[in-house]
Amino acid sequence: MVDNNSTWQADPNLPPGVARQVITETEDFTERAGQIISQGNLVADASTLNQQVSYVSASGNVDLGNANVTNTGMDINSILRYTCMTSGCLPHIYNPVINEYDLVGSIAPLETFDLVYQSGHVASTIEAGGTLTLGGNLVNNQTSLPISGVLITPRIDQSSVVSPGVNVSVGGLFGVASDPNSPYLITTQIPNINQNGYVGSSYLLDQLGYQLDHTILLLGDPFYETQLIEDALLKKLGTRFITPGITDANAQITQLYDNAKEQMGSLNLSVGIALTDSQQSLLTKDIVWLVQQTINGKQVLVPTVYLASSDAQLKRHCTKHRRNIKRP
Repeated sequence: MVDNNSTWQADPNLPPGVARQVITETEDFTERAGQIISQGNLVADASTLNQQVSYVSASGNVDLGNANVTNTGMDINSILRYTCMTSGCLPHIYNPVINEYDLVGSIAPLETFDLVYQSGHVASTIEAGGTLTLGGNLVNNQTSLPISGVLITPRIDQSSVVSPGVNVSVGGLFGVASDPNSPYLITTQIPNINQNGYVGSSYLLDQLGYQLDHTILLLGDPFYETQLIEDALLKKLGTRFITPGITDANAQITQLYDNAKEQMGSLNLSVGIALTDSQQSLLTKDIVWLVQQTINGKQVLVPTVYLASSDAQLKRHCTKHRRNIKRP
């Protein structure tokens, strides 16, 4: 779901009589994107696969057979609308792409001039940690592509921070911990899931020798936090895998926590404190760091992904390829 938000902005660079209105599309993720996720292999038996702002991801191989695939993301746009209330308006218009006033717009009295630009993108992803096999045609964001060079992920958002959205009224698989002595705010409601098979934020705290204050909770048990981080990466970056050579969720999260421990001293990081812009710019490797937030009236440590600046540039602007893409 996309909503339009409109605000009026003062701009000292505009001449008298010219007003600037900002109209921005925002995406509402309360309607959860569709996901098909496998920690092993995934095989689809279909003649047609139409996917829009959704995710198909496997740690192993993905075999789509002879399906004709349409994979479509969604652009998020913004409009700078200038309105001239007097005569002779020739303002130097702000260009958000390069952060300068280099555009000249000629606006007649009581008319408007719109500058439309892309301010974000919601990805639609088909990815495989191993081999992606596709025998049919692929249409990716309305662009036909040859099978020998399958481009999997459309353009992605331009943020170097991936902070998961937390919904305490999760219901179903997860819920707020009923045990008042639980170290977690949110726990898995299905008892037969082996929490020892997943890596949670307690791993980083143990590595750091950090003793958690009894008034502060961990966001969730290891299984919940693993799912949350994967969901956040998919929604923000269009992929579950951001560490080269790693296509296993536990191995990736472990590596991101190890990277955090490695860089903690040189960047003067503190548990519970979000990284400053300066600290983010000095990151040499992607990390997961624990940032304190108030959720449901409680102080909680939330695992947050920070991308190293060089990696962030690459992940923002490149279209993802998987190692082995073949045609049957």
